[in-house]
Amino acid sequence: MGQNLFEVSKIAGLEFNLNKTKYMSNNLESNIIIDKENIEKVNDYVYLGHSLSFGGEVTNKELTRRRQRAWSSFWALREI
Repeated sequence: MGQNLFEVSKIAGLEFNLNKTKYMSNNLESNIIIDKENIEKVNDYVYLGHSLSFGGEVTNKELTRRRQRAWSSFWALREI
C-alpha cells in the first residue's frame, strides 16, 4: 500500500521525503519498503501535539512532555 500511495502521489505532483517518513506498528516483523528504500520503524512519535506510542508508559511519558512544555512557556513569559 505504501508503494501504491507513493506512485499515485507522484502522478498528482506530490513528493515523499523518504528521509523523514517513518511508521509505527504493533507487528514485530513488519517492514515497509518504498522506492527500494527501507522506511524506519519507530516506537513513538508526536502527532498534532500528542505523544503516540505502543506500550505501558504512554500516559506518564505524555504527562511529562506536557509538563515540560508548560514550564517552558511559563518561563518564556517571565518578563510579563
